[in-house]
Amino acid sequence: MTSLNGSRGNHQHANGISMELYGKGYVLGPDGGIGKYLYSGDDYHEYYSQFPAHNTVCVNGVSAYPVMMSQHAFTLVKRYPDTNACFAAGDSTCNISYATVAFTEPETQAQQQRTNIVVKTSKTGGFYVDIFRSRLPKGQELMEPEFHDYFYHNLGQQMRLTDTRGQDFNLQPTEELAFAGGHISAYSYLYNKKTVTTDKDAKATFDVLLTGKGIDDVKAHNGSRITMTMWMEGAPQRELFTALSPVNLEYERMKGQPYDIGYQPVLTFVARQHGEAWNRPFVAVFEPSSEKEPSEIQSVQFFHPANADVSTVGIKVVLKDGSTKVITADDKGNVEIK
Repeated sequence: MTSLNGSRGNHQHANGISMELYGKGYVLGPDGGIGKYLYSGDDYHEYYSQFPAHNTVCVNGVSAYPVMMSQHAFTLVKRYPDTNACFAAGDSTCNISYATVAFTEPETQAQQQRTNIVVKTSKTGGFYVDIFRSRLPKGQELMEPEFHDYFYHNLGQQMRLTDTRGQDFNLQPTEELAFAGGHISAYSYLYNKKTVTTDKDAKATFDVLLTGKGIDDVKAHNGSRITMTMWMEGAPQRELFTALSPVNLEYERMKGQPYDIGYQPVLTFVARQHGEAWNRPFVAVFEPSSEKEPSEIQSVQFFHPANADVSTVGIKVVLKDGSTKVITADDKGNVEIK
């Protein structure tokens, strides 16, 4: 299950189009939650309620707007299937679902669009596709350098970032992603930052080691480890980062967590696209797996479909049983899955 969160109404954050991913019993790709002193501390105002604490895209390091009682909604572009018809027909018709939503980021007036796709591959397996497009208004990109930061946070204690063949990127320490760079102060809450500039496709793994008390049922179902694997398409003028974020104080309040979440920094991946990220969107495939329900994906390949317009992206997912899923999507919200 995936959840797309907007910013309209009470208890809303400055998060643009934020995504949460669920798998193997947990919200593995969570929102940042609340601060140490709930809604009254500096950490809440400066970090937890801001773009970099969420799974979203921040533009030029300055995306922001008032939180709580926010009036910045996104617009539904397309969805499949109709929710009621899906439930009425039974689960077998819901093996594929998707939604595309659109948003105007108030600070920069950037146009943003996100497509989330859920593909179920077996009784226990499946994967997500995330396509996030973002660009400044026409003409504005000529007045200042344009870049878009894709943030993704995952539960866990271990993270590794490589190319799709498993070769390390030789990440180097960096002082980028900081308030001193002219960004909003939330960037300075990230630490242990490392980076590489590359146009290669990337693969990130996030390991959740189940060490918490009172989760015997989860351990019996999954074993001692849950893994989220992400494949992301490369693009020219792109930087990749790994980092740690402040502890997640939303899920720490809930019972039955996989480990002591209140003391574990949050594993964080950032992709920075210099220039527009509309026809060079952030395209990623995510797959949750566990020791007892292992990964079903053999490989992920990205391509541009022949005779398609420049906005169209293509993804070929090869499964270990020999079958394939080919997905194409454009910026009109049209999605085709074969």
